[in-house]
Amino acid sequence: MHGAADGEALALLVLGRRSAADSLTVDFYARSNGLTCAEALVLQRMCVGLKPKEVAKEQGVAISTVRSHICSIRTKTQTGSIRELLNRIAVLPPITPVIKAMSVEHHREPATAQ
Repeated sequence: MHGAADGEALALLVLGRRSAADSLTVDFYARSNGLTCAEALVLQRMCVGLKPKEVAKEQGVAISTVRSHICSIRTKTQTGSIRELLNRIAVLPPITPVIKAMSVEHHREPATAQ
């Protein structure tokens, strides 16, 4: 096995995502866990990196309302913390490519018989 000890340089490339998950994945997760529309919206905004205070300001509600939604989200999803919840969502497979592939397949013209 070769490595840095053999005089070779090693590099680690870490690629990040702009959000924890795409919106369809978060929406599906929210629906499958029985979240209300308001709770799902809070979850969506937190997945793109907003803090509870920022979500409250954006939605024009009190921070206590957002914290109440977060508490309910954690209860319904049986997660111990928001970090745990966001990590759980981050590892979900994206739904968008599947839907796009299905859409392309659905819109293909049938082959004509000759």
